[in-house]
Amino acid sequence: VENGKHLVDMRVYSPFRLKKLKRLPSDNIKIINGDMVELADKISLEVAYYDPPYNKRQYFSNYHLLENLTLWEKPQVFGKTKKYRDKELLSRFSKSREVRGAFNELIGKTNAARIFISYNSEGLLKLNELKRIAGDYGRVETFEYSYRIFGNGAGVSLKRPVTEYLIKIEKF
Repeated sequence: VENGKHLVDMRVYSPFRLKKLKRLPSDNIKIINGDMVELADKISLEVAYYDPPYNKRQYFSNYHLLENLTLWEKPQVFGKTKKYRDKELLSRFSKSREVRGAFNELIGKTNAARIFISYNSEGLLKLNELKRIAGDYGRVETFEYSYRIFGNGAGVSLKRPVTEYLIKIEKF
C-alpha cells in the first residue's frame, strides 16, 4: 500500500500461460483421495502429516481446484471467485460438537510412528485440549509461531495475534 492506495503487481496483467510440467521420479509416491479419518488405519506410514480445518469456515470452497482437476467432475460454481457448494464435504473438524471425537479417532487410528498436526489459535479446540487428546496416544511436543493476521475483518488497526501450532506426536 502506498499513500493509502493498493499497488498492483503488473505481472497480473501479463498473459497467462501453462507450461508443460517436468515429470519427476515417482516410484515411491502414493496419492489417495478420501476422508483422512476413514483412511488413517488403512495406510501404514512412517510419518503422517495432517492439516485439518481449524474452525467453522470450510476450506474446500477455496481450494477445490486440485481435487476437481484430479476427479474431473466439473461441479457447479458461483460468484466472481468461482467457488462451489458441496454440503457432503463438511468436515467433522469444523463442527464444534464433533471436533474432539474427530481428533481422537484420527490420532488413535493413524498407523504411523510419528504424527504431525498443523493447527492454530483460532481453532475450535484450544491447544491444551488438543495436546491432552494427543497425549493419550503418545509423547507430545509443540512448536509455535506467532504473527499478526491482517484480513478476515481484522482491519489495519486491529491486526489480531494468531499462533500457528505444529504438534508432534511420537506414538506409544
